[in-house]
Amino acid sequence: MRKVVRNEEIKLGKNVAIVGGGNTAMDACRTAVRLGAENVYNIYRRTKDEMPADMIEIVEAEEEGVIFKNLTNPLEIKADKTGYAKQVVLQVMELGEPDESGRRAPKPVPGKTETLEVDTIILAIGQAVDASIFDFDKTKKGSVLYDPKTFMTSIPGVFAGGDCGNDKISIAVEAVADAKNAAEMINIYLNGEEVGYEKPYFVTRDDITEKTFEDRERLCRPEMEHLTPEERKDNFAEIVFGYDDFEAMEEADRCLECGCHDYFECKLIDFANEYDVKPDRFAGDTCEEKVEDEHPFILRDSKKCILCGLCVRVCDEVMGVGAIGLVNRGFDTVVMPTLGTSLLDSGCVSCGQCTGVCPTGALQERLSLSKPVPLKTDTTTTTCPYCSVGCSITVETHSNMIIKANPDKEGLVNDGLLCGKGKFGLSTSWLDGKLMMPLIIEGDDVREADYSEALMLTAKKAQSIATRYGKDAVAVAISDRHTNEEAYALKKLADVMGAKPLCFNNRASGLAPVLGIDASPNTIDELLSTEFILAAGFNAKDHPIIKLKMKRASENGTKVVLINPESLKQSNFGFAEEHYTKNKNTFLKGIAKALIDMGKTSSIEGFR
Repeated sequence: MRKVVRNEEIKLGKNVAIVGGGNTAMDACRTAVRLGAENVYNIYRRTKDEMPADMIEIVEAEEEGVIFKNLTNPLEIKADKTGYAKQVVLQVMELGEPDESGRRAPKPVPGKTETLEVDTIILAIGQAVDASIFDFDKTKKGSVLYDPKTFMTSIPGVFAGGDCGNDKISIAVEAVADAKNAAEMINIYLNGEEVGYEKPYFVTRDDITEKTFEDRERLCRPEMEHLTPEERKDNFAEIVFGYDDFEAMEEADRCLECGCHDYFECKLIDFANEYDVKPDRFAGDTCEEKVEDEHPFILRDSKKCILCGLCVRVCDEVMGVGAIGLVNRGFDTVVMPTLGTSLLDSGCVSCGQCTGVCPTGALQERLSLSKPVPLKTDTTTTTCPYCSVGCSITVETHSNMIIKANPDKEGLVNDGLLCGKGKFGLSTSWLDGKLMMPLIIEGDDVREADYSEALMLTAKKAQSIATRYGKDAVAVAISDRHTNEEAYALKKLADVMGAKPLCFNNRASGLAPVLGIDASPNTIDELLSTEFILAAGFNAKDHPIIKLKMKRASENGTKVVLINPESLKQSNFGFAEEHYTKNKNTFLKGIAKALIDMGKTSSIEGFR
């Protein structure tokens, strides 16, 4: 096989015999066919059903013309005058009585043999490590003996794993797994710590039967197109064509459960492993509240709830909403929405704080991905683009997908809190129907193009317009929903093009005409240290984080007064003194007159 990969010259002859029943043997058989052998024999002492090779390998090898000599075993190899093999004598076998494992051992049929004419014999059979040169403890069969928990041999500092020890013969992927785990043990040993490998704890289920899936449609794996035996037997071209996008998604949809998508942030599984918890000690009845909730952003799974109460407290004490609470007592206690309604009808404001504090997967984000799976993500800290408050967020991404956004726990503005728009808004970037490729207008139609062509066309068109009508005729529109980083990059692009940047959602500010600057003269946290807050025309839906700042200020003793038109009723504002008027400007003018009547005045221009 190594010579084939290296394109070295190989002379197999017309008749080739391969001894063995594993995938390596099948690979050797099929390679011999491709190298032009006229007769390729596979010799195996058991039946075809007992061959350890993958069944697809056996089937495709037979399709390509491999001749299977099952229930035979090499007895003698006869050589010609030059010393090369010319014949192999096969002992015909039969299956005996089942052994302790239930497997029927092959035994020779007395006096019955078969002879094959061969030019080459390839032995693709199991191998063993010769551990005799090493001076450490060995197994009864002479292989390396090592501690299955630490992977260390009887010689301190010498580790082993895979097929070389504990009489374990398996597939390569298990040897790779051993190497990964042994590497951790070696690292611990070299750091002077006590060596000891413990298998991580995973939640497993033993109650799954065929009846569990009676409500599911049985779907077969999509058949993958491949070359016919005639098309593939004389070359090394790839046999299977792979799935197209539709078939790949169809195959992925057959998976019934990929695990909790909060696995990598679940505190419970982390602590279970850290403290070597044995959950089986507490096996028994569990709370099986049936959850049918159509909330657009939040998933509930009471079976994962540990009744820590963090979600209840953050909803009530921090957000002031109280949409969920602890219901019943003792073993029957569950976290449920208000009055037993759905979460959607409980007064929930979809802030997502409950999903952020939940230490397990009992409350999860309903991701826009069609099939959420547990993913390791990269985290980037940025500024939420949804309003002008400037909350810090951490965006979790996997490859080129935005998975979800979380409040930055160290955020100076939002103190680890976030509104629903910031929490769930960015994930809409992967909703169905989003344009993924540029479109170019041609006549009355549009066609899909790659980015190179689209950018080149855009540059040429912009250059042409600027030449004909002046550079002021070209502008770059920057959405107010872009992040600061994206807006900065687009501004740089506009500068290079010599174009004006603009925003179609630009709103006039009243600060500049009054204060002379288009920015607040105060920081948001100064709300927490003032004595009086007058909020005029304030809509908490637009800036929920500012409402939470006012709530905290109220808890510190600040008096908060809310003045709004009658049409702008606010909810969950119990901490504030609310006043409603038909026209808030008239109300503010009344306040101004009262101040002047009290003798308050100013030298500012235009005060009269």
